[in-house]
Amino acid sequence: MFSFASPKLEGLLKSKSVIGLECILSAEGTRQFNYVVLKKEKNRLITDSSADSLNDIGQLKTALDVSFPVHLVFNGKGIIHKKFPLSPGETDSSLLNKIFPAANLNDFYLQQVKSDEASQIVSVIRKTIADLVFHDLKQAGFSVIACSLGPFCFQSLFPMLDNDSTGREVVVSGYKLSLAADSISDFEPTDIPNSDLILTGGEKLKQEFVVAFASAVQYFIAFGEEVAAGVLSVQENRDEFRQMKLFKTAGLSALIFFVAALIINFILFMHYSGKHNEYDGKASMNQSLLLEYETLKMEVGKKQAFLEKSGLLEASRTSFYADKIAMDVPESIQLAKLSIFPSEKRSNSDEQDISFIPKTVLLSGSCKKSTELNEWMGVLKKKEWVKQVSIANYTQDKSENTGTFSIELMMK
Repeated sequence: MFSFASPKLEGLLKSKSVIGLECILSAEGTRQFNYVVLKKEKNRLITDSSADSLNDIGQLKTALDVSFPVHLVFNGKGIIHKKFPLSPGETDSSLLNKIFPAANLNDFYLQQVKSDEASQIVSVIRKTIADLVFHDLKQAGFSVIACSLGPFCFQSLFPMLDNDSTGREVVVSGYKLSLAADSISDFEPTDIPNSDLILTGGEKLKQEFVVAFASAVQYFIAFGEEVAAGVLSVQENRDEFRQMKLFKTAGLSALIFFVAALIINFILFMHYSGKHNEYDGKASMNQSLLLEYETLKMEVGKKQAFLEKSGLLEASRTSFYADKIAMDVPESIQLAKLSIFPSEKRSNSDEQDISFIPKTVLLSGSCKKSTELNEWMGVLKKKEWVKQVSIANYTQDKSENTGTFSIELMMK
């Protein structure tokens, strides 16, 4: 297990699990497989399973989940590695001719790995050999999305190495590799047995799984450039696998979205349906109160209109009017009746209505001389709150030399 804290590395994670598969070719044409399944859990890479020395792809299919992508590494016989100086304008064809003069590029897969600032390591394998392995893995249902040649994918392990226990030279798959800061600076074949690799934290990686593990790590972490051979079919598999994963992820996301939307809609429906029923019940219960309210509102309106019409809503000034009228009454005039806002009755067969005459004062009494009555009326007309003064009725009793009158006074 190895922990990652860098968000940049975290962003390179493509899938939760990947198969690192090493195919070791023999001179007799047989094949031997070592594999490591790496699984991502949060910020950690964990070895989920591993096995070595499998001779049959059927065994791989039984042991592994074919839905996991495969990073394949070819090692053993039939693979040539050469180190060349970097030359501007160098082509794959010219590099191949340095290894096999007059060879046809269409017959080989070629891999270039930068060694240092001035050189590179070139690896080649015949297509007939590699394509047979690709074909058998595809028939078994595996998706090979990356392919490399030789032990040079080891450079993906540089960030994981325990520098105190790992020297600058390691033996991997029959090659002694010289390690620079961020690349493999040199290599040479060796008969020295491979040794277990110590990773950061003291974790030990068995020598038979180093190449498969390093290849799988390339899927999750890119230290420098990814080591890969130029295989068109593998690139097509990689694109197809990405599209399939994208389709599945999008489909699952859409399914989750619509299920969540349905659940939320159902919850909201139940919530608002309950609220609707609650408020509907309250509305039904309060219907009689609403009707009573409307009835009372109409009655209040009628009474308010009556009070406004009668002038009773205004500040009461009856005492003021009575005082002002009485103050100027001549001695020769006797008031018999003073009615401020007099009432009037209107009767019919069904009911009796009483209403008041607003802004009106009725005066009645007797006087000895009509001229004095006229003078008094003149005095009343001059008052600022009086609008009009008129005689409603006047009668003269000649025998007693007195007259009775009724005056109607209209206020402003």
